[in-house]
Amino acid sequence: MTFDVSAGSGKYFTQAEIAERLRCSRPHVSNLIRRGELGAFRLGERIIVSESQLNEMLARAEQPAKAA
Repeated sequence: MTFDVSAGSGKYFTQAEIAERLRCSRPHVSNLIRRGELGAFRLGERIIVSESQLNEMLARAEQPAKAA
């Protein structure tokens, strides 16, 4: 169930939709949220991730690792 909020900041996704987009498991998405790597908010009983939060996480993941 993709939420489309016409008033502003784009689309919103459930954890299951994020898992499908990233081709990973729903528990992995929950872990990303719990660790603070993926921003999310609660809407009733659902955990919702905005498209911008997903894009920010993906942009951070694409940055090269710093050499130790």
